[in-house]
Amino acid sequence: MVDGIFSHLEGLSLLNNIYIVYSRKSYGFEEDINIPLIICGPRVRENATTDIVTTHTDLAPTFFRLLRIPLQSDFDG
Repeated sequence: MVDGIFSHLEGLSLLNNIYIVYSRKSYGFEEDINIPLIICGPRVRENATTDIVTTHTDLAPTFFRLLRIPLQSDFDG
């Protein structure tokens, strides 16, 4: 399914101008602490990884920075 999305966006010449964000949430303790977050798009280094511990409160500031939108003072994370 993911490959089909990438192929479709590439066919529309949008792949270099769009961010794609993937995260999966499971139910169960171990999965709750190991939720993957994959982001690709302009200004995201290919194959970059991190082991930084975060929470979903960190997502809004991350998206704002990627999109060059000023951060709000009341953001968590």
